Amino acid sequence: ICYELYKKPKYLPCYHSYCEDCLVKLAARSNDVTCPECRKTSAVPTGGVKHLPNNFYINRLLDEVALKRKVEGEEKAKCDECLKEDPAEVLCMDCAMFLCSNCHGHHKNSKQYQNHSMMPLGELKSQKETITIKPKAKNALCQEHELELNFYCETCDQLVCQYCIMKDHLKHDHDTVKKMAMKQRKELEK
Repeated sequence: ICYELYKKPKYLPCYHSYCEDCLVKLAARSNDVTCPECRKTSAVPTGGVKHLPNNFYINRLLDEVALKRKVEGEEKAKCDECLKEDPAEVLCMDCAMFLCSNCHGHHKNSKQYQNHSMMPLGELKSQKETITIKPKAKNALCQEHELELNFYCETCDQLVCQYCIMKDHLKHDHDTVKKMAMKQRKELEK
């Protein structure tokens, strides 16, 4: 609608995607949204447009475009880790995170990240055609609480965050996503 790069892309029930802000403007006059592409009218969910599903595929593409712009020097690379957003000096090739000198030190000295490969930005620009960067994995977030969906509710057959469990799923059958995945693998192996 805005002809810009997507910002917070959302799916409509017809599977067309638009920026959250653009959809908010479309829905401002009523509780319905008419898709500009196919003209299908859909009800806005309770709680507003922000409760429409996120388009994770487009978000992933946007992340790749932003990474490419930073690698090619079209956009200034700031530290993805710290709150100060200092200028980045290296890129973690495993996390696809730009890091300032301070965060780079913490990253390489951490047990969790000690085996990650780091590339100084100067080298990165000269070798951009031959390097492979693993895209950053993002966990899905709860649309209500904006927390990671780390639990699976078997009763409702859906992913939930820790607050959702306390609020709506406390008496349901649930466990962590990791444990549920192991349980499903065992079922499939039978």
